[in-house]
Amino acid sequence: MSAMIATPSDFKTNDVVRRRPVPVISIISGIKNIISQLFGGSGFRGSEYNLVKVREVLNSESIFRRIVDKYHEQLWKGPWKFIGRNSSNVEYIKRRFREIAEVSGIPTQELFERISRQLITYSNVFIVKVRGRASSSGSTRTDLSGKILQPLAAWFPQPVEHMEIARDPITKKIEGYRLTSDPMVEWKPTEVIHVAIHRQEGYSFGCPMVIPVIPDIACLRQVENSANILVFQHSIPLMHFAIGTDDDPGSADEITDLNTKVSEMPTYGHIVTTNRIQISIVEAKRQVMDMTPILSYWKTRILSGLGVSAVGLGEASTSNRGTATTVVSEFQNTASAFQRTVAHIIDEYMIKELLAEREISPVRIDDRKMVRIYMPEVDLDNKIKANTHEVYLWEHNAKTWEETRLSIGLEPLTDDEREDMYLSRIMIPKALAAKGVVEDVAGTPQTNNLLQPANQYGKKTSPGRPKND
Repeated sequence: MSAMIATPSDFKTNDVVRRRPVPVISIISGIKNIISQLFGGSGFRGSEYNLVKVREVLNSESIFRRIVDKYHEQLWKGPWKFIGRNSSNVEYIKRRFREIAEVSGIPTQELFERISRQLITYSNVFIVKVRGRASSSGSTRTDLSGKILQPLAAWFPQPVEHMEIARDPITKKIEGYRLTSDPMVEWKPTEVIHVAIHRQEGYSFGCPMVIPVIPDIACLRQVENSANILVFQHSIPLMHFAIGTDDDPGSADEITDLNTKVSEMPTYGHIVTTNRIQISIVEAKRQVMDMTPILSYWKTRILSGLGVSAVGLGEASTSNRGTATTVVSEFQNTASAFQRTVAHIIDEYMIKELLAEREISPVRIDDRKMVRIYMPEVDLDNKIKANTHEVYLWEHNAKTWEETRLSIGLEPLTDDEREDMYLSRIMIPKALAAKGVVEDVAGTPQTNNLLQPANQYGKKTSPGRPKND
């Protein structure tokens, strides 16, 4: 039985904390965690990778930060929407996302962007579900295990670098989640969405793309520091002070006295000496090492490890047009992979659960009931080719018109919309006019008669002027 439709003003937002979800925790589980920490056992374990270091690199390394931004921009550079064959289900999903945004205080667009940014940066996403019938218009349901679940009220993304996972020591089945910042708060596995990419077998977390590149970034910074020292040393002329002559060399006191005066001399000061002291600049006699190839090498290693190039970041390059197009295409392919994963998270872990509250089983759901998020293709040229191919398949009876429209991100047509298509509005009237079935004129008989009145004597070229009585 479907739930009664509620407006956002009907929600009791006190049941859901906007800034942070409030999961249920028992005293027994808290004691279990303390014992596990003191005496060992399964307990909670953090990531196999140093995700705190990844966050530090994101906040301090401009190249990595800009690459994350570029991938994120590619994912959301076009408008997205929910699509599906069943218009009623589509409207239901739109309404539920509006309600969840109102309750959680996180707009849907912001929620999706936070998910994608975490996925790009950490290769992991953790989203906590908060349930509450008073804060949701969804229906209570029973999952496959027979457990009764309250309807979803909100989603809250969590900081990946502080998340820990508890597994059964024998079966390795996940038993719970928690944050290192608040170890007394736990979430059950059914209340957390965890998606990881680039995850190795036996690992709980996926490997962030920057992990193999961090040593390269450190080497680049060392070379840059060396280059800075080199610039500092060679930007100041090396002065040589010679005291005395071969026949009358300078004494130790004279050398010490001159050294003291030079050391205490202001940066822009000068010194006055006798003819016994000769001053010369030896800078021109020294050779400076060219650091440019070394810096370029390490920068190229970093960009290659992160799947981009200088052209992809908008820098000028000596590459020709064909090479630049190939390089940018490789970058867009990686962005498309991130986009598909984000769409998978939204479709499989968010939309399906909302449809389950409408008594649509996630196991038995088919394409006629399913609702999906449509995100425009990252590569516009590839999108045009793909859409053209979809139309080709329809023209050759490989797909239905409804399937074709869904494949290119358009909803099925209604009967009224069909009458407004180019075929009905232009092609069919032209064909009928050519056969003499209908007149090849624009407008309806009513409007045509007002502008060009007709009677038994013929048709006027314009409406007549009113005559005086």
